[in-house]
Amino acid sequence: MKNKDETGNRKAESGNGELACSRHLASISNHHASRITHHVSPIITPHASRLTPHVSPIITPHASHITPHASRFTHHHASRITHHASRFTHHHASRFIHHHASRFTHHASRFTHHVSRITHHVSRFTHHVSRFTHHVSRFTHHASRITFHVSRITHHVSRITFQTLMLCAMLFTTVMAHAQPPLSGPEYKIKAGFVYNFIRFTTWPGKAFKSHKDPIIVCVAPFHHYNKPFLSLENSKAVKGKKLKVKKCEGNICSGNYDKSRHPPRMGFSARHKSKSDANLEKGERHSPMRDSGPKTGDGHLHGKGPKTEDSDIFHKIKTLPATLISQFQDAQEGPALENAEDCRVIFICSEDRRFIRKILSSLRHKPVLTVGEAEGFARMGGIIGFFLGKKNNLRYRVNLDALNRAGLRLSSKMLMSAAEIVKDGEK
Repeated sequence: MKNKDETGNRKAESGNGELACSRHLASISNHHASRITHHVSPIITPHASRLTPHVSPIITPHASHITPHASRFTHHHASRITHHASRFTHHHASRFIHHHASRFTHHASRFTHHVSRITHHVSRFTHHVSRFTHHVSRFTHHASRITFHVSRITHHVSRITFQTLMLCAMLFTTVMAHAQPPLSGPEYKIKAGFVYNFIRFTTWPGKAFKSHKDPIIVCVAPFHHYNKPFLSLENSKAVKGKKLKVKKCEGNICSGNYDKSRHPPRMGFSARHKSKSDANLEKGERHSPMRDSGPKTGDGHLHGKGPKTEDSDIFHKIKTLPATLISQFQDAQEGPALENAEDCRVIFICSEDRRFIRKILSSLRHKPVLTVGEAEGFARMGGIIGFFLGKKNNLRYRVNLDALNRAGLRLSSKMLMSAAEIVKDGEK
């Protein structure tokens, strides 16, 4: 079917070519004929009338013979011209079309190839951008983790530094404890150093000072010759822009310049000396002012085994009173333990007398005063910081959170973490 269609198309093309060629030849013939007629007619016209009678007999017999030959010549050559024109058209047109079509197809395939390569590179670029974004997010994550670990390391280093300082102080204390008796001066040099660090890491409320120029007053109660190292705090570096001032508490007066003639010392305030009643209080025994009155028998009861009287009943009732009520009654009779103690911002209680300690702590309750003591169980009695000796005979301290909150003070986390124990009121 395709060959027949091609043959038909070729025949139609050849017929159209022959018709066009015939028309072209006819137009050329007419053109030349008109030109010849135009040039010849002025010459022939005068003689035409004379020649016609002579020529017509000659031409007329041959005209019928010339016409078939002319038509055959015209048809033969016109068909050949048409054939050659069609062959030329078919050959060159097909070659032209085939050549340029193949080139166009080649360029189109190359263009498609380049488009596919561009698409591939774009996809690779997108992939690399996504990987870069992923790596940036991972880098950001690792940077945040590094920052977190650096902050933790810094925190631990600061803790280690603080604990190292404390450990050095404790080691020095231990060495000095073996080299010196308990009441030696070097022991109080260490305690004075501890108190200075406590001041550094303590924050007082704004109402604790009347003005920003007020010094931090450190009171030592009672003051003895062996705790003179506390006086060196006045020469130490200022803490948070405030200088340190030390007051000696002798008797019941705390002052910078103490005059023994005006303020004689009160009885019962000497450190390291306990009365019998104080020893009984430490053991948890009940105390009675009438305990030592009257004759004693072997069993230790009052008045022996004689008949009970009304007075003996009263004595037994007094005997059974709690020691705390009796000590409070005695404290009320004796008056305040210290005067001007409220001006102190730090007070170091260098005494084992529990009644004396309780009176001071009671008078400073809810006051912005950092109370530090060295008596056994000082922190559990209501003091804020209490020194004690550890298992290796090194100096340690406890912190009472209840007393700290009552005073309205704040201790740094470093100091709380370095404390051996965190206790509350009344804990054993």
